[in-house]
Amino acid sequence: ELTKKSRRMQVTMESQRTRITQLEQEVSKPREEARRQAEEAVLQSNNNAMLGEGAEDFKNKFLVASNSLQHTRQEVQELKAQLQKQRKVLLKELGNEEQLEKALSVADDPADVSWRGRAAQISQLQRQLKELKDQVKSGAATMSEEPSEADGPQTPQG
Repeated sequence: ELTKKSRRMQVTMESQRTRITQLEQEVSKPREEARRQAEEAVLQSNNNAMLGEGAEDFKNKFLVASNSLQHTRQEVQELKAQLQKQRKVLLKELGNEEQLEKALSVADDPADVSWRGRAAQISQLQRQLKELKDQVKSGAATMSEEPSEADGPQTPQG
């Protein structure tokens, strides 16, 4: 059991590492773009400075790149806050961290049936309830057609 739990935790940790790597890559893309734009602006301004102009262009491009970087940072912060809110909601819904990690580990694998969400469980229980009700109805119908042996033979009292 400890081995299973350890394995689950390792899988969870690996999936979280992967997710962190993905998020870091998403964050680094705008940074690289801003850095590239800044470098292009520097190169262009150097070329323009040699020609006697471009300080104002460099300043404008730097401000644009800086604003773009600031906007991207703000988006990242908003996404992190949203991720935390969603994690809290999932924790409230699923109960504990272990259940949350189990749900996250099978989220990307549609063939994995080891974990089912609340909606799937409700659907299955409703199906079972309907089947049981149908069995009770069919059982009651056959009971009313056949005389019950529990009543025994009818004898007049006298």
